[in-house]
Amino acid sequence: MRKKGIVMSAVLVGLVLAGAALALPPQRGGVPLVGSLTVERTQFERSEPVMLTFALENRGQLTVAVLKWQLPSDEIEADILEVRRNGERVAYLGPLVKRPAPTPDDYVEIGPGEAIRVSFDPTAVYDMAERGEYTVRYRANLVLAGGTVGELGVESNPASFWFEGVERPAVPVVENVIGGYSKCTTSQQATLATAHNNAITISGKAKSHLANNPNGSALYTRWFGTYTSTRFNLVKDHYLKINDAFVTKNVVYDCGCKKPYYAYVYPSQPYKIYVCKVFWQAPALGIDSQAGTLVHEMSHFYVTASTDDYVYGQTNALNLAATQPDKAVDNADNHEYFAEEQP
Repeated sequence: MRKKGIVMSAVLVGLVLAGAALALPPQRGGVPLVGSLTVERTQFERSEPVMLTFALENRGQLTVAVLKWQLPSDEIEADILEVRRNGERVAYLGPLVKRPAPTPDDYVEIGPGEAIRVSFDPTAVYDMAERGEYTVRYRANLVLAGGTVGELGVESNPASFWFEGVERPAVPVVENVIGGYSKCTTSQQATLATAHNNAITISGKAKSHLANNPNGSALYTRWFGTYTSTRFNLVKDHYLKINDAFVTKNVVYDCGCKKPYYAYVYPSQPYKIYVCKVFWQAPALGIDSQAGTLVHEMSHFYVTASTDDYVYGQTNALNLAATQPDKAVDNADNHEYFAEEQP
């Protein structure tokens, strides 16, 4: 689901960003990005739009390009907000997407001394059905390009308000079928049947690899980082549930997506997987394959591994394992690549 109508405007840094902001120390060439989150008022009635404004300001000396999908919009596609009700974190109900490598069109530039502003309503993709005191905070590891290349963690101030609640978002639900396909041609069904069986095989091999190497292995370290029993057992449990889901659950594949993605799921809606344009171009097996894509998506469901998408691609996933293993064991691409590299 591509974002529609993202409202972004470059403004001079002389404009005052309302609300407190948490600035990061200069990183990678002295490029501090400062996130600021404001809310239009402090109380909202039931089912009323809750409009917030996020501003991302570049206080550095270099132009920075930021991935659009890592910013809030009127169609959020990633879990980039921390939403709490009466202090308790609420669930993200929006899609989690496996994406191909980004193109220049996927970025928005922020020049030195400029900022972008986006307005959005979080009730569309977060569970804000109940009344209470809410706080919303933007939190993401931004993938940067342009004058500065790399990753930069940005966290905004919390925006607080009272909200009477809203009807739960109209997230598509799985049809009342025993597994199967939706909006798929006969040829697509055949491709998916093969991919499903291959996903059973590679996730099963991943499960067996971990069972046979209880103290870790080179392949485990490659994709999940330094061994600890806690992280290892977490990953082991993930593959047990992923493989079991492919073998025993009623998985539904939807072929209606025409977006330039591999696939996506709603993590709170097992076990329906929406396959998109890039999926059909992927190899059956190997890196970034059809089988691996299904493992990636199956890992997102809250009832399986509840993984996130911190990074995409082999290079970024390897770096995540080497530098932030706690995130690697929670990243969907790391789970995919570990399964895809099983002999």
